[in-house]
Amino acid sequence: MAGEVWIWMENHQDRIEDTVYGLLQEAEAWSSGTENMGDIVIIALGSGIKSAIEEMGLGRADRVIVCDDLLLENYNGERYTKQLLNLLLDRGPSAFFMADSDQTRDLAPRLAAEMNSVLITRAVDLKRDPEKGVLAVRPVAGCHLFEELCFSGDDPFIMTFLTSVLGETEPDVDSKPEMVDLKIDSGTDEERTQLLEVIQAAPDEMALEDAALIVAAGRGVGKEEGVAVVRELAEIIGASIGATRPVVDWGAVEFERQIGQTGKTVTPDLIINCGISGANEYTAGMEKSQHVIAINIDARSRIFRFSDLGAVADVKELLPLLIEKIGRIENEGNKS
Repeated sequence: MAGEVWIWMENHQDRIEDTVYGLLQEAEAWSSGTENMGDIVIIALGSGIKSAIEEMGLGRADRVIVCDDLLLENYNGERYTKQLLNLLLDRGPSAFFMADSDQTRDLAPRLAAEMNSVLITRAVDLKRDPEKGVLAVRPVAGCHLFEELCFSGDDPFIMTFLTSVLGETEPDVDSKPEMVDLKIDSGTDEERTQLLEVIQAAPDEMALEDAALIVAAGRGVGKEEGVAVVRELAEIIGASIGATRPVVDWGAVEFERQIGQTGKTVTPDLIINCGISGANEYTAGMEKSQHVIAINIDARSRIFRFSDLGAVADVKELLPLLIEKIGRIENEGNKS
C-alpha cells in the first residue's frame, strides 16, 4: 500500500497544537514500512495560521497544504468536512493520522462516513503484519483492557492516536516543506449548523488540554476531604482540576480529568501536584508542563524529579494554610 500519508494539524484560532510533531514521527515510521514510500503531507485549515506554520520547523514533512480563510477561524464540522472531503477525493491518501481530541472526535467520524473508510480511534500502536494486514491497538473497558483490531489496509484509513503515546520530536528547522495554498469552497449558506457565539469555558469546565493552570490530586490527598481541599485551591486560583488514576477510580474526580498514559496529556503553564508520588504512568501525561510544583509527604517521591519547586509536607495540612494565605492577600488587595 503506497500513497501519501496525511497528518491533521489541529489549531484553535492563534494556537497550533504541537501534537503535529508526534504525528510526524508516526507517519515516518508507517511510511518506512512501504516499498514505495509515499509523501508525508500536513493538512491545515484555519485563519491567520500560514505565517505561524512557516516558522514551525516542519522539515520532516514533504509538503504542507494550507487553507487559510476567515471562514475557518472557528471549527465547524460541516464546513471542515466539506473542505477535506474534496481534497481527499482528489488526492486519495493511503492514511490520515490525527491526534485524539474533542475536535477530531467529531471530524474523523464525519470524514470516515463520507469516505466509507476504516476508522480507528484512540490508538496506542499501529503496525503491519504479513498475515493479518494492518494491526492497531486501542484501550477499552475504561482503559483496563486493550483490543487489537485488524484490517487489510488496501483502502485508505483514518486513525486518531492518544496524545499520551505521541513521541516528543524536535522541530526540523534546517529544511522547509513545500507550502501549497488551498482555496476555500463556497456554499456556507447551505450549512445546517452555524456558529452563534464563542463562550470561554470556566476553569472547572475547561478541557484539561486547554488549561493554563492545573491543580492535580493524587492518592496521597485521601478521598473526600482531601479532594475537596484540592478543588478549593483550584477554584481560588482559577485553575482546572486534574487527578491520577486512583483518584478517578474512587469516583472523586471525573475520568475526563485523569492525567497520564491512559488519560490526558497536558502542557499547562503551571501544574501543582498534590499527594502524587510520580509514577511513570502519570508523569508521561504532564512532563511537558512549563512549571511544576509538587507537594508530597515523602521526600523520596519520584515526582520531585520533575518539579521546579517541591514541598515535603502533608497536603491536608499545607493546602488549608495556602488557601488561607491566598485569601488574605486577595482581601488586602481589594481593600487597597
